Amino acid sequence: VQTCALPISVEADPAYAQAFNNLVVLLYESGRKKEALFELTQALSLHPDNPQLLYNTAVLYYHENDRERSAAYYRRARRSGFRGADPEFESIMRNRP
Repeated sequence: VQTCALPISVEADPAYAQAFNNLVVLLYESGRKKEALFELTQALSLHPDNPQLLYNTAVLYYHENDRERSAAYYRRARRSGFRGADPEFESIMRNRP
């Protein structure tokens, strides 16, 4: 039984970056971190410069203690025009050596 329409939305229109983003957030927050990372990888292969996807990838890697990858994706997100980061995360990323 399908409990969420997001996977269907992603399958119906893989170009719809917001559906990928929502699916990733849902997976991550429900503890399905490997699936979230897989979906982010898929989304970024279709939308390599999407600021929200790049930012969420940075946050995911940060929470997985991969600070180097997190910082790299954060920089890409900023270069792609991302604004509106969580102030605490923003401060951490900006003060990295």
